[in-house]
Amino acid sequence: MSVERLPAVRQPTDVLHGELVNAAATPSRIDLTRWLATHQPAAVADVGLLHDLAADVARFAEASRAAGTIRKYDVGWDALLDWCARFGFDPGPPTPIEVVALYLAQMVRDDLAISTQDGRLAAIRDRHLAAGLLPPTDDPRFRRIRDGVRRLHGRPVEGKAAVTLPLLAAMLATRPTGRRPALMRCWSSDATTWPRYATGAC
Repeated sequence: MSVERLPAVRQPTDVLHGELVNAAATPSRIDLTRWLATHQPAAVADVGLLHDLAADVARFAEASRAAGTIRKYDVGWDALLDWCARFGFDPGPPTPIEVVALYLAQMVRDDLAISTQDGRLAAIRDRHLAAGLLPPTDDPRFRRIRDGVRRLHGRPVEGKAAVTLPLLAAMLATRPTGRRPALMRCWSSDATTWPRYATGAC
């Protein structure tokens, strides 16, 4: 007996040609006014307090982004809009992952700092989250490309040399005159005397 194969069920966040297909987008904000209108509390409940709490929640949501962060994200999103306009791409949201990948390659060619790239990608991510969409920057395929950019074009961080004992003594010598701290009294150019400080023998 043959068994007919059923077609695969498409998930709400399946990606088709770089665009997200969401069966039900998640709102970016909690609408407590609407929720309270459909969820009547008990007759003895303090309805006024519930509405005050809802106002507090709205205030907290507004405070989640500093004014400077909002301006930075707006500038980053506008940069994507300008780039998409050059080629006639639809920036979305949702922004196709292919567009974001090409835009990242453009930023690398323009020799933008990694921090600048991160800021513009964060703006794309924030705009998608605000629309209730899965950000293309979170896609594993894009993250792999991003890792490659960091590996090939990231500037290595140069570490600082550790403070040596003579340098530490010189730094402490610049302290105000008076009774010298125990560290200065114990230290000498003879390194063999240093362990006495740790044991409290000096």
